[in-house]
Amino acid sequence: MNEKQFIILMGFIIIILGVLFYWYALRPSEIRKYCLNTSISDSYDRDLFWNNYRACLADKGLRE
Repeated sequence: MNEKQFIILMGFIIIILGVLFYWYALRPSEIRKYCLNTSISDSYDRDLFWNNYRACLADKGLRE
């Protein structure tokens, strides 16, 4: 492998890692925002709100 191919390969790897990091950083926050909005609209009681919020996070694969 010559130097030019190595540079292209490393650039490709860096781009892939950047996209994966961006997706990982964005996805949990969007799920929390979705669960917060649905829990607010579904409940009027504080305990019911937290139960709905935790259940939504668990359904989406996140912990509180």
